[in-house]
Amino acid sequence: MVGKTSIDYISFDLGGVLYLPGTPDQFFEYINGSNRIETADVAKAFNAGREAWDKGHITADKFWEMFNKELDTEFEREELEDILFLSSAIDTELAERIQGLRERGIGVCALTNLPREWLAFLEGHDQLSRFFDDVIASCYVGAVKPDGCMYNEVSMRAATAHTQIVHIDDVAEHVEGARAAGMHGIHYSNIKQLQEELAKLGVEF
Repeated sequence: MVGKTSIDYISFDLGGVLYLPGTPDQFFEYINGSNRIETADVAKAFNAGREAWDKGHITADKFWEMFNKELDTEFEREELEDILFLSSAIDTELAERIQGLRERGIGVCALTNLPREWLAFLEGHDQLSRFFDDVIASCYVGAVKPDGCMYNEVSMRAATAHTQIVHIDDVAEHVEGARAAGMHGIHYSNIKQLQEELAKLGVEF
């Protein structure tokens, strides 16, 4: 990790951090229960086109067409997205603590690998932007974590040096990507652990 310094800005992952874990798993189980398709096969079909969708390289229609083709199913896009998107639930305690950071003068943003359609749903359903000063998504950057472009985008838009930024993520590879870019990185487990890790950097949470 880079040396200890003043922290002016913190980026948060969404799925598994602000949003409680389990969204893809619940979706996979739904497909398994309705069509008796092995969850591993559902996950494989889902992940096959996910990166291209997250980068904004393919549309939602194309993504779900690929998904159905892989599983030999005929689900409607609306049904699939209702199940996938609505299975997201905000960790309200974490959201309150993020607001506390903002009140203490620390900038915060979301840094997420998500496609436009999913991001638009979260904004409409949860008013996602109310939690953050900025929302930075892969679909607009054209890259996904752990690509350094994602972390550079945070630094540029925050007008803050990498060494003064912390990225918090539940995926170890994405945390390592932040560190490789020159940021501090915390592999998120729970709020107490995050509080302890941020305290080491001089941040009250």
